[in-house]
Amino acid sequence: MVGSPPMRNHWIIAAALVVGLAGCGKADEAIKELDAIKKTACECKDPACLAEKQVDKQVADWRHRHETTKGSQSQKDKCDAIQKEILACVEKAQAPADEPEEGAEKK
Repeated sequence: MVGSPPMRNHWIIAAALVVGLAGCGKADEAIKELDAIKKTACECKDPACLAEKQVDKQVADWRHRHETTKGSQSQKDKCDAIQKEILACVEKAQAPADEPEEGAEKK
């Protein structure tokens, strides 16, 4: 359900990540911070963990801190890749337990 808390959090995270890195300055720091958020998000195996570790808040805070951060194209590309990984981890943690992972065989 789109209105359920886990899905709502997913959309908040997605919206915050779409903004991403605005473009040298603090870009390397922003990438390191985002990578740490990715590690936290990918450690979670269920929505309760995402909520407990406040992944959505971490992403929103990161976005706010770095909304004016500029970077090179390669830094932006790296940031975009990390953001995609975060979203994949969040989606995986929010998937129903009985739903097989993409590419896995159904029994």
